[in-house]
Amino acid sequence: MELPSIGRQRLSFGVFEAELCSGDLYKRGRRVHLQDQPFRVLSLLLARPGKLVTREELRKELWPDGTYVDFDEGIDTALKKLRQALGDSANNPVFIETVPRRGYRFIAPITGDGFGPEAPSVAGIPAPGNGASDTASLASGEVSPAIAAIRTSRVANYLLYPACAAAILAVLIAAAFLLRSRPTSPARPAVNLRQLTVNSIENPVTSGAISPDGKYLAFVDAKGIHIQLVDTGEALTVPQPESLNGKNVQWEILASAWFPDSARFLVNAHPAALDPGRWTSDTSSIWEVSVLGGAPRKLRDNAIADAVSPNGAFIAFGANKGRFGDLEIWLMGPNGEQAHKLFDTDENSAVGGLQWLPGGQRVAYLRSDPSGNALVSRDLNGGSPATLLSVTDMKGIDNLSWQPDGRLIYSRSEAQAAGESCNYWVTRIDAQTGQTIEKPKRLTDWAGFCIAYTAATADGTRLVFRKSSVHSAAYVADLEAGGTRIRNARHFTPDEGNDAVADWTADSKTLILVLNRGDDYGLYRQALNDGAPEPIVSSVPGQWLESAQVSPDDKWVILQIYPIAGGRSAPTPLMRVPIAGGSPELIFSLPPGSGFSCARSPSGLCVLAEPSADRKQMIVTEFDPLEARRGAELARFVRGAKLKENPWPPLEISPDGTKLAAVEGEASLIQIISLRGQPPRSVRVNGLSIRLLAWAADGNGLFLITGTTNGTALVHTDLRGTSQTLWTCGGGQQCDVTPSPDGRHLAILDRQLSANIWLMDHF
Repeated sequence: MELPSIGRQRLSFGVFEAELCSGDLYKRGRRVHLQDQPFRVLSLLLARPGKLVTREELRKELWPDGTYVDFDEGIDTALKKLRQALGDSANNPVFIETVPRRGYRFIAPITGDGFGPEAPSVAGIPAPGNGASDTASLASGEVSPAIAAIRTSRVANYLLYPACAAAILAVLIAAAFLLRSRPTSPARPAVNLRQLTVNSIENPVTSGAISPDGKYLAFVDAKGIHIQLVDTGEALTVPQPESLNGKNVQWEILASAWFPDSARFLVNAHPAALDPGRWTSDTSSIWEVSVLGGAPRKLRDNAIADAVSPNGAFIAFGANKGRFGDLEIWLMGPNGEQAHKLFDTDENSAVGGLQWLPGGQRVAYLRSDPSGNALVSRDLNGGSPATLLSVTDMKGIDNLSWQPDGRLIYSRSEAQAAGESCNYWVTRIDAQTGQTIEKPKRLTDWAGFCIAYTAATADGTRLVFRKSSVHSAAYVADLEAGGTRIRNARHFTPDEGNDAVADWTADSKTLILVLNRGDDYGLYRQALNDGAPEPIVSSVPGQWLESAQVSPDDKWVILQIYPIAGGRSAPTPLMRVPIAGGSPELIFSLPPGSGFSCARSPSGLCVLAEPSADRKQMIVTEFDPLEARRGAELARFVRGAKLKENPWPPLEISPDGTKLAAVEGEASLIQIISLRGQPPRSVRVNGLSIRLLAWAADGNGLFLITGTTNGTALVHTDLRGTSQTLWTCGGGQQCDVTPSPDGRHLAILDRQLSANIWLMDHF
């Protein structure tokens, strides 16, 4: 049956046009990327110009009944994305006005195809808020499952506009006909969700897993390892082992960490100062914890545990770190005995994340190379691997969990979603051939958060996961006392998004903002004292911005790009774009693990920092961003073991272009090299692991982002190593810092992680 096509209907406001039937937004004739939910919000606001649209009305429009989602966070996220696409400000709105505690109002004039200021109505379908009818209930009342499925898409917007109404009514009639012609099936029980931990944003849960019998939850936060009774919530904290001698570590509980008797589980111990993305087998160890009490017992050093076998006879772990991850997967007994290598790979790839498949005779694991991750399966008794999910199939997939009935449950990040949004999907794959038995099917309809550490009970009736969301806020603070004290820290951007301050213009009056949204990036400039963000580059798909810096002549912004498809192992393009706005231009590409830095005028010097072929040194050379030309080598720095895991080298040239500062050899030692022939000097910041550094405007000190036993902090140090903590980063997350050229201000991006363990039944 051929369904009718849907026509076009455009409304204009300012420099924008909204094509309501296709769900496209245009700015001066060029399409602006906008996701589904923000466009639906825009459509509803455009349908009622000048009138209040309540948050409750938005909730009903965006999510059907029975949807499990944090509605307030989802609405906030949709409004943030919409305002960002329009370049609008919540504080000084041009298009969308916030009515505190009530909702939103579209305040700009609207034109287009005879539409006036009143909300349009379709014959027999009153505009929202103007009464109800049987036909109007198609858009807002109780409807059949087939029509409800249509309502969750952008089709719901079309009912508001005449050019779309006839086609949509035909679609609804066809859907109703198809529904009647199909046999009905018993309804599945509603998914039941229950929050198991109630940690605050100051102490987020970092990992956890449920026991095979469903009685215990083991989880980790900043206070240590905890064991909680699932049904009562009663919990105990596991004591630290004496063998650590007071040394702090980050504990990690794997999804498949429990032994089948539910009496003990495994934990990995990682260095306290390292980000999770930098954990490696050569700096980690495997420990065992008993539910009967006592401190963890070490089983093995220089290894990361992956899983316990279904019969409890083996522990799988990764070892022998290579360029892209561990090169080997090993097995050992339940007490660490009889360790032997199971699989390995070459230097151009990595293997890890092993899980036993139902039946216990085959395993699945990830094989990684520069193109991405692939899921493969092998028989423990030998034979060739079978590819279950290719690199292309694995894009956006995480948290693989094999269920006792053979289903594979996994999380998938939402394409182009702002912030983090993930949902569960399920499929069934033949583990021997790799053939799909059941096509992937979506299990949940969530927004505004992501999920990790998926673990199920042995009978597959209960599943737990970590629900988390990162809230970022950009601040500008005033510097005092030679940069050793800050005051008057205030929000710079009105919205809480992933908006980072990358740099300042030379006059310290304008900030350069980086916005990474889903698979896109945008670059904006915004005045310090007032004004809305103005686009330099509105949206570039398939890429994120690693860093951005204003050129010494203050006419260009230099960009280092992270190509999402290629991953961390792919070359990173170095580009430039006019600060007034335009299209990015390629300067040249850099090898993975490279960075750049530029001095201020009148120096004009820019430098590259690139790893040597053996990745033991960082080679610093000058370059001309306008002529796309490399220059002479200026210096070399030794990279320590910890620094090899940092995707961005902590190196920066001083504002006057006379000195280089780099973290060399170990994570607490700063090496300063003079470019004027003076002797080098070292600055040691004891007890701190330096992740980022930035020169103070006068060149007599440095601002550092450091890892501590309790998280990360912003620290100022002079060139003698005397340091003061200026800011503690929220929730153990990493901050960013950007000092102004005049030395009067400091831009700070603070990220806070909210994370707890939830339980799901009937999945």
